Amino acid sequence: MNLLIYGDNLYDKSHFKDGFINKYGNSSDYRFFYLDNIDLNQLSTEVVSYDMFRQNKCIILKKIESDEKNINIAKIDSIIADSVNPNNSILIDWDGKLNKDIQKSFIFKNFEKKIFNNPANKNEEIKWIQSLAISYDLDLDYNAAKYLSDINDWDSLSIFNEIKKLSVIFNEDHKSNNLGINDIKHHISSPRHRYKIFALVDDLIMLREEKALFQLNEFVSSGSGFSYLISMIARQIRIIASAKSRIEEGQNMTEINKSLGLPSYVFNLTIQLAKQISFARIKNLSDILLEHDMKFKTSTISEEDLIYAMASKILNN
Repeated sequence: MNLLIYGDNLYDKSHFKDGFINKYGNSSDYRFFYLDNIDLNQLSTEVVSYDMFRQNKCIILKKIESDEKNINIAKIDSIIADSVNPNNSILIDWDGKLNKDIQKSFIFKNFEKKIFNNPANKNEEIKWIQSLAISYDLDLDYNAAKYLSDINDWDSLSIFNEIKKLSVIFNEDHKSNNLGINDIKHHISSPRHRYKIFALVDDLIMLREEKALFQLNEFVSSGSGFSYLISMIARQIRIIASAKSRIEEGQNMTEINKSLGLPSYVFNLTIQLAKQISFARIKNLSDILLEHDMKFKTSTISEEDLIYAMASKILNN
């Protein structure tokens, strides 16, 4: 079965995609490609490969936020048109609307379509967020769960990641697990806000002091606290370290992209940083983060002063 799913309701679409994978593939037998940065040779191999003893394989083509003109739709059309493998199902996961030029393609003319444009049932989604939080030993009140819903625009994967991050912050620090909106505001942000963290880490690593301090001021002014900033910076450092290890192991970009699961802009920036930074520098950055995290937990220094002290040490080491 070949199916195109698209629309603005990412919450319902995400759940539908999970069901499709479970039906036409399984947890270990599906392939994921980002249309924005696709390895066409590997896609061709996956599409035509056939094993009569293997269960159904599901191939997911995911469109992220890049300009559609950068996607070689004609070549992807040709590859899929040549596919006659009955064991393969292809799902195209396209966020947002389809423009007229894209819909002229073989893919979009010959795939069964399912559109997700109806608004998510807000109360249903909030209950889902609260039940997910409970599975991570967190108790979110209605307003906190609604804030998570609103800021992530029905993107259930982003909400899931935010819940996991909150569980680390509040469970490891043995803080109260009954959380209201003010408890979580300093620890989460919109996806667009999260992309800025990658730019901030880029400026810190490349020692662009003026730009880095300007961005930090923007974060502080918007209410971002020390716990949020240090956890997000640490996360990006771990992603860069993982990318660097995979590059040195000889993995190609498609393999690395699949493993990291990053949007194209963030992925490209991560690869650039991974190629420029040494493991010694990564260790040094991690030590600085750990040092200031201990100060946050044991000293009376204000959060804002601690944020700028941490940035200053990164920029001068």
